[in-house]
Amino acid sequence: MTAAARVLLVAANDAAALTGNERTLRRIADLLRGAGVHVDVARPGDAAAAHAAAEPPPDLVHAFHVRRSGPRALEIAELLDVPAVVSVTGTDLGVDLHDPARAPLIRAVLAKMDGVACGHAEEAAVATGLVGKGRSEGSYVFGGPE
Repeated sequence: MTAAARVLLVAANDAAALTGNERTLRRIADLLRGAGVHVDVARPGDAAAAHAAAEPPPDLVHAFHVRRSGPRALEIAELLDVPAVVSVTGTDLGVDLHDPARAPLIRAVLAKMDGVACGHAEEAAVATGLVGKGRSEGSYVFGGPE
């Protein structure tokens, strides 16, 4: 019998926040759990080392927000030597990428991710131009409907 896949979702907010991003993260977690995936959620303030010490470790680390959870997701993924992906938000590409103070971080995180999930084809087109080789020498970008 094969063990269920394990995913660590890295949230941008604490659990009490009822933002659109938090609602989407919860929806993703519910969909994954419904598909038989074991899901844990890392919140701001959680120690990265605690997630790295989890047994068994996740198979994938998934950040939900490039700027707010991407760096932490990369840190955890590097500690565990597992792939890291990020779901971009409208703020990531529509606001932060155009802010001179935030754009370098957005570019650096996207360049290191093994995968980038976009909600719209337009976001995917922008992200494709920013994604590097990732940590696994083969990053990908997935875009939603046009």
